[in-house]
Amino acid sequence: MCVFTPLIVTTGFFFSDILLFRKYILFLNAMKVLDATHVIVAYVFALYFIVHIYMATLGRKAFSHIKAMIVGYEEEPEESAVMVSYREGPSEPDTSTAMRSPEKGATCQEYDTEKEGANADG
Repeated sequence: MCVFTPLIVTTGFFFSDILLFRKYILFLNAMKVLDATHVIVAYVFALYFIVHIYMATLGRKAFSHIKAMIVGYEEEPEESAVMVSYREGPSEPDTSTAMRSPEKGATCQEYDTEKEGANADG
């Protein structure tokens, strides 16, 4: 945006008072280049805005990141019952695997803390 902002301001400035800059624009034969540059940069600004609005809605809820920007903090979710363990080699975990990654045999296992405690007791 550090490049596009001055570019759209400059091209817009040349378009703002076309009679004053007419002889320079015609001398350089730059009307089509100026127009195309201004339109392309305007599309870049629109795309930049749309992507940032989309990214702001990717939180747990649609407006959770926007709320965090307004309020000044984001509520962290409670710790989930998902454990990630990294094992070397192709061995399978002893419980059901929710996700298996090919890199270093990484597995993600779901477990219930109450069941784990019950298994330890007896």
